[in-house]
Amino acid sequence: MKLHCALRSFPVALFLFAFLPVATSHAQTAKPKRPKAAPAPEPKDPTDLKPVAVDAFFTDWRWLEQRRRQNGTHIPPYYIAPYYFFYAHRFVAQAIELLPEDKRPEYRKKLYELLWHVREEDGGWNDRVFPRSENFGTAMTMFALLEPHARRPAGWADVKTATPAGAGKPAGPDKPAGPEKKSEKKDSK
Repeated sequence: MKLHCALRSFPVALFLFAFLPVATSHAQTAKPKRPKAAPAPEPKDPTDLKPVAVDAFFTDWRWLEQRRRQNGTHIPPYYIAPYYFFYAHRFVAQAIELLPEDKRPEYRKKLYELLWHVREEDGGWNDRVFPRSENFGTAMTMFALLEPHARRPAGWADVKTATPAGAGKPAGPDKPAGPEKKSEKKDSK
């Protein structure tokens, strides 16, 4: 089996190695002029979050639903495994909680309606054809339902305030300095 796979990819590798030197030597001789880089855009206001990805999730949800409870993983025409169905719901719930507070209730309601729509008769959630998969689907759904009460994920601003261990610099106003050096005790004998 492994030999068969290797032989199938051999012509592709041969083609790439045969023509790659020609393509790179041509690219080296014909050096196009690079345009000057545009100035960096002004930083966006982090409070002006538009729910583009969340909207796309709800718009294309029906495609996820078509793949749910199907056999096979990563096969045509969807190329996505069915076990990503509830995984996607879990992370869209997190994305909803990162939106401005006034937009969250509307999106939570839409998500909860979809989750209740695909609930199993026994009360769980299963995105595969195997009964054992219901544990995973139910766990992902519980994460999604509890997301409004969960802690927010670490943000980029959190990284800037951290100091490496042993740097000896204060990490914050109420944090002690880095590791203290042990003072040598002198014997008074």
